[in-house]
Amino acid sequence: PFVRLLGLLKALVYRFPCQISGAIGGLAGLALDPSLAESQLFAIWLMVRAVRCVTPHIPFASTVAMCISSSQILSSYMRAPKHLDGSYLRFLKIHGGQGKEALHALLTRNDVLRLCPIIHPGQSCPSYWVSFFFEEFRRAVRVYAPLYVVFFLFSRSKNVSFLVQNLMRSSAFLSLYCTLAWASGCVFHRIFPNTPMSRMTLFLHAWVSGLATVIERKNRRAELAAYCVTYSLDSAMKTITASDKIPDIPYFTPFILCTALAILVRHRKQQPWIFSHFMIGDEHPLSKKKQKEEIEDESR
Repeated sequence: PFVRLLGLLKALVYRFPCQISGAIGGLAGLALDPSLAESQLFAIWLMVRAVRCVTPHIPFASTVAMCISSSQILSSYMRAPKHLDGSYLRFLKIHGGQGKEALHALLTRNDVLRLCPIIHPGQSCPSYWVSFFFEEFRRAVRVYAPLYVVFFLFSRSKNVSFLVQNLMRSSAFLSLYCTLAWASGCVFHRIFPNTPMSRMTLFLHAWVSGLATVIERKNRRAELAAYCVTYSLDSAMKTITASDKIPDIPYFTPFILCTALAILVRHRKQQPWIFSHFMIGDEHPLSKKKQKEEIEDESR
């Protein structure tokens, strides 16, 4: 039996060398740094990247993923902020543009039939939407400017026009995303005036903000979706496990981490060079075709 088991293991190693090495690498990482077993957000981030490697291309999948993620994230932001990652919650508070009193009312009150008196008292909805968009645009530029400068320094094309265009485009995306989040609440409670605000009602209309993804570059939509899906899944898991009726899932994070690394090592050449080089330690050279594709992406 031992010989047969050894032969089976040998066959598995020969058939799935990358997957097994990735899983073993994950286990080694957990042994060297036990805190990884508590890093649910990091494990989910890896799994989202891994799933992208094995799923076929689906039209508008990024926009749909953004819409669903937005419902989970924004409903948590207003009604269950403790279910969001701390740093991401601070990001939402900055770009949500609401004061502490408004956020406290949205969190604690169960008799809110209209959002308008809370989020823009004394101001009409259209006027608020326009003013909020431009205020958020200024905040968004401050977020994206350093990011795009770094991208510019590491890019091959060094195209200043590309830098400015995409800075404006991404800033417009974030501004529209946040504006649609609040506008959807105004419109929803006007259509259903006797419906009190809850996580469910927020989930039903907050998805509209995800439609802002269509104004971004096509090659950036998937990255945006992966970013938001990661925080959305992390929030959903915290919501699920927060209930006393549902116990914690044992070894969930280690399992996700090892499974994701197994898939990522197998499909490492589908990842950006920076990711595969620094996260996986792979030194695979880019083919001429891949180099051409990346340069074309930079120039779009």
